[in-house]
Amino acid sequence: AFVSVLFDTIPQPPFVSSLAPAVPVALIARDAALGVLVTDPGGNPLPGAAVRVFAMIGDKAHFGGEAVTDAEGRVHFDNLPRGEAWVVAYHEGRARGSTRALLDRGTREVVLALTPARALEVIVVDGDDAPVDGAELVVAATDPLPFLGRTGEDGRARIDRLGPGPYTVRASASGYDDVVRSGVTVENGPLRIKLERLGSIVVSVLGTDGGPAAGAEVLAAGTGLWPPRSAVTDESGTVRVAGLAE
Repeated sequence: AFVSVLFDTIPQPPFVSSLAPAVPVALIARDAALGVLVTDPGGNPLPGAAVRVFAMIGDKAHFGGEAVTDAEGRVHFDNLPRGEAWVVAYHEGRARGSTRALLDRGTREVVLALTPARALEVIVVDGDDAPVDGAELVVAATDPLPFLGRTGEDGRARIDRLGPGPYTVRASASGYDDVVRSGVTVENGPLRIKLERLGSIVVSVLGTDGGPAAGAEVLAAGTGLWPPRSAVTDESGTVRVAGLAE
């Protein structure tokens, strides 16, 4: 629900809390608290880990606070609203960790174990092997929240703070068909993804008098397009059905 805020970097003080709107102060039931323990896979505390809390209110994420773990790997948050919350933790050289927690009156304790970080290099090109700038990448790993990235002018992107693989990678860009790769590992080197451009069909509809038929409904369907795509012609009797795979 708040994946769009995860184009993130490891927080550095002073913290910038503009990732999501703050929790509304008008909420009455802000009597929940959250204790977070951040450890390594062996259970040893990780001091200096940055922890962020997002409270889900309706279908929108609200920023609940961020802090750094103490010498015992702990951090505490007060004045949180009851209900669903997501906790995200970062530490230098470690994979990002996250978990979902349901908060009620009182204190809820959660533990996040951060594994050593891995990084995935991705190269996105078009059908002519030219780099695709601004392609969006969504990487699903062991962490319950996806990792997001965006290619630069050279068509390259680096997704770091990943946990153990394998991963599923989805690449998408405006005007291209999405591509999904599964079973991806960092050991196989940079992942190269080729995006194929989407096509379009311009349909002209005529009435029985040979003139343009404005407001006519046009349905497009096929083996790669189901359910059918619906569009309505304009005053000239034409409509463009775009975003069609080969």
